[in-house]
Amino acid sequence: MNIIKKTFNDSKKDYFVIGISGGIDSAVALKMLINCFGKQKIKAYYLPIESNPINKKDVSLISKNLDIKIECIDLTKLFKKTVKTFKIHNTHNCYNLKPKLRFIYLSSLAFENNALIVSCLNYDEYYLGYFTKNGDSLGDVYPLLNFSKSEIYELAREFKLPAEIINKTPSADLYCGQTDEAELGINYHDLDNYLQYQKVPSNVEQKIKTWHKINSHKHTLQKFIIPQNNLRKN
Repeated sequence: MNIIKKTFNDSKKDYFVIGISGGIDSAVALKMLINCFGKQKIKAYYLPIESNPINKKDVSLISKNLDIKIECIDLTKLFKKTVKTFKIHNTHNCYNLKPKLRFIYLSSLAFENNALIVSCLNYDEYYLGYFTKNGDSLGDVYPLLNFSKSEIYELAREFKLPAEIINKTPSADLYCGQTDEAELGINYHDLDNYLQYQKVPSNVEQKIKTWHKINSHKHTLQKFIIPQNNLRKN
């Protein structure tokens, strides 16, 4: 967190703004910031767009567990209007619009509150390029970027986050029924083994290499990745 502390101090900003999805990554990132900066420096928001109703319940659990207000601002109407105005017909373009709109909203909130934007991108997602370019990858600080998914689960247990959050199936909530592992064709356990230089089945290794290669154009955050994170770089 040293680079985040330095970035915050150098920026002369007053707050952090962070989007909370109801998943484990944003919950862990929020707890890390609370531990380092205190709740008074954090403005947290839940920004649903046609989201699974269970996420709202899980956001409430996180809010209660960490004793911090998480404001809900539904962007569904804005999303539908944007799709219509931009005449978007491609389904995947519609999916990717959601994290882009969330970032635009967070960046506007950050400007209004003299705040830095927090990205909840983790190392697994970054390595594979499993994120929306110019969307959820954007931010001023990256508290999870040097942590694998398994390490994030360890932190969640250490932080005593609710079991519902820890046991929740990872999902970007881009469409109904979407889950990370099904979309990737890889489970996080195998991916973390690969990133930690452990042996994985050859077909899994090939899928990981393919994701990494085709998304290499997204790998622009090297300055935030510390050499000592002990995870595979290429």
